Amino acid sequence: MSDNATTNQQQQQQQMSTVPDEVIVDAIKNHANIFHNINATETYDSILNNISDSTRFVFLGESTHGTEEYYQFRSNITKLLMEKKGFNVLCIEGDWPNADNIRKYIRTADHSNFQNANDLLLNSFQSFPKWMWQNEVFRDLVEWMKQKNKAIKEEQKNGAFIDEINVYGLDLYSMSESQQKLEEFLDIVDPNLAKKARERYSCLKEFDGQHQKYGRAANGKLKHLVDDIQKNLMKTLTDVQFGNREKETQYCLLGPDEQLSAEQNAEIVVNGEEYYRKSHSDDGGGVVTWNTRDQHSMFFITYIQIFLFNVHILIYVCISVFLTNKIIMYTHTYHNHRFDYNFVSGANDDAN
Repeated sequence: MSDNATTNQQQQQQQMSTVPDEVIVDAIKNHANIFHNINATETYDSILNNISDSTRFVFLGESTHGTEEYYQFRSNITKLLMEKKGFNVLCIEGDWPNADNIRKYIRTADHSNFQNANDLLLNSFQSFPKWMWQNEVFRDLVEWMKQKNKAIKEEQKNGAFIDEINVYGLDLYSMSESQQKLEEFLDIVDPNLAKKARERYSCLKEFDGQHQKYGRAANGKLKHLVDDIQKNLMKTLTDVQFGNREKETQYCLLGPDEQLSAEQNAEIVVNGEEYYRKSHSDDGGGVVTWNTRDQHSMFFITYIQIFLFNVHILIYVCISVFLTNKIIMYTHTYHNHRFDYNFVSGANDDAN
């Protein structure tokens, strides 16, 4: 990291330190709800009573990425939101392909290669930080959502206009796996574009999934090629997005969910390249990459609402007005609010 970047971080930390500790403590006291027992009924009654029926987003943050009590509390709240408040989308701070395996497993109409949630989580989440998802609390939640979707399917048969639960991944670490998933999709619906995509992605494949190694090379021996690499990745993303519309018959072969997955995988390759390249740049590493992740997540949250609304129009025609998607987000607490001055996200580019 350059001296310049270090100085910027120090200045931002000094700006944060100008807020007196007692002001921060008072703000927490005035706005926090204290729960003495996460198993008590009144604890959850208090939470649900503060969430109106018109609420469309609930952010469930946690500060440790690994405390069982936090995970259990979050899981309990999630089930109640889905049961009592009609929430039907769960977005996790995890990679798209892994979360897509969960979506396929819990949806009644989709085919899954996994026998149970334990098998699913152990085989899907193989990279850091896999303990966030390979745990009993989350395993039980996945199984619960699968059973909930079966119950929803029965209600749909009886005329209920409600949608099944979906799970999506918000992160961008899966650059190599997303390349592979996209190419497999294009092999079926658009072989010519599949060939072009492989050619355009060839510069990344030589690193064999070692994303950090690519990041170092992009700031070293490949630095003079970075503009061309970015253009090639963006061309593929654009081709997938517009190919979806211009070759609608072919792209509909696998259904709207697979179209969404293809577009998102192409997006991840573009944003993942930016993330790993900037991680090793002289502009501050983690400082400048923080917003790359946050902006990627927020773009998807915006897009998924449009996508699901369009699917409802396709399936239910004019009845879609009754189907409002309500989203729960699982992320670290840092991602759940706006920073005015923060040495992690940067002082000048943090409002996502």
